[in-house]
Amino acid sequence: MSKTNIKNPAGLNYKGDTFKNDSELGFAKWLDRMMGWGFVTSWSYESVTFQLMPRRELTDGLLVKTIRPCSYTPDFVVTLGENWLATGINWVTSSDKKVYIETKGSRKSRGYNETYLKTKILYDKHEIYTNIVVYKELYGKTFTVTPGEAGHKKFKRSEWWISRILKKKTKNKYFNKCMYFGGNDD
Repeated sequence: MSKTNIKNPAGLNYKGDTFKNDSELGFAKWLDRMMGWGFVTSWSYESVTFQLMPRRELTDGLLVKTIRPCSYTPDFVVTLGENWLATGINWVTSSDKKVYIETKGSRKSRGYNETYLKTKILYDKHEIYTNIVVYKELYGKTFTVTPGEAGHKKFKRSEWWISRILKKKTKNKYFNKCMYFGGNDD
C-alpha cells in the first residue's frame, strides 16, 4: 500500500511501500532480516486504522462547536514466528502473535508525546497495546541493517547477532522445534 509523503513526495520506497522517514524504512528492512531467520512470519505497513473518538458536535444555544474525529494508525503490524522468544526482545503481543509497532527515531522525536497518548487511548478503548520502538535502542540491543548506521559504532552486525542466538540454541527451549535452522532437534 503506497502512501504519498507530504514532506518528501518522492518518498522512501521499499518493496511497494512509501515510508515517511528513515526509522520506518530501517525498521522495515530489519523486519525483513528477521523474516529471513524465521523470527517474524509477516509484517504490514500502516495497514489498519483505529477510531479513537468519533466526530461530535456540541451545542450551547446558538453556538455549535464541532470536535473532529480522532484516529490512530500504527506504523507496523507484525506477526511473530514460533521462535520469537529466543530473540530476547520483549514486545507485548495479542493472542494470535500479532504485534502493533510505532517506530520513533528517539524518545525526543517530534510527535512522540502525541503518539504515546494515542497508544494509551487505543489500549483503553480497544485493548490493543502498541509497542513503541526507538530504532537506535533496538539496533543497540540487536543489530543494524547497515553497518555504522547513524554513525553509531556500537551497533552490531546482523551476522554477529544471529550467531549469538544460534549459540544459545542448544540451551534454549524455544529452539527445540525450530524448523528454519535445520529441522527438529529431537
